[in-house]
Amino acid sequence: MRYRRRRTAFTEEQLARLEESFLEEKFPGITMREKLAEELNLKEDRIQVIQVDCRLNFLMAQLK
Repeated sequence: MRYRRRRTAFTEEQLARLEESFLEEKFPGITMREKLAEELNLKEDRIQVIQVDCRLNFLMAQLK
């Protein structure tokens, strides 16, 4: 049986840094994501997921 991964609880500092990086680069490469992951003590796949979420939120705000 496969178990569902627990949701990542980001700290305020992590979210602030991720939002800041998103404003700098909307499509970060693997090198930037790995650097952020190391800096924020997260896995790179979590950085990738939150960047996708940020882009979606940004695009939805543009449509309104």
